[in-house]
Amino acid sequence: MAHRHIASREEVFFFENGQQFGNGVVITRFENGNVQVQLPIVYERTPSQWINVKLMVRPGDSVTSTFGKFLDTVEFEPEDSYIIVGTEEGKPVIDVLSTERYARLRAALGASERIVAEQLPEAPTSSNGDLLKVLKERANG
Repeated sequence: MAHRHIASREEVFFFENGQQFGNGVVITRFENGNVQVQLPIVYERTPSQWINVKLMVRPGDSVTSTFGKFLDTVEFEPEDSYIIVGTEEGKPVIDVLSTERYARLRAALGASERIVAEQLPEAPTSSNGDLLKVLKERANG
């Protein structure tokens, strides 16, 4: 694997009653403009090797459209689950998500979309406090 320069990495987690619930989404931005979105869809690539789905979002593409290219079908299975079928690197991905996990996945895609659309601060900052100040200034226009 070629060395990639990481510009930023963010994680989105879901909380219920103050406790982290389930796996989060990891959004990694690279200096070349590509973004990798790791989704909490876990499937078995080979026996005893379980991995998360990783979408590579190219500059100009959206997270939603990239996910659409990955996704082949979604089927609701009574009583309370969804069967996700997709293709990653030419291999089939099949996972069964509870209704709650599927709803969190959809929400995570939306959150990823917003994060990817945001501009990174142009100047490096020396501390988290400085970074928060830069982000607040950007948010206030």
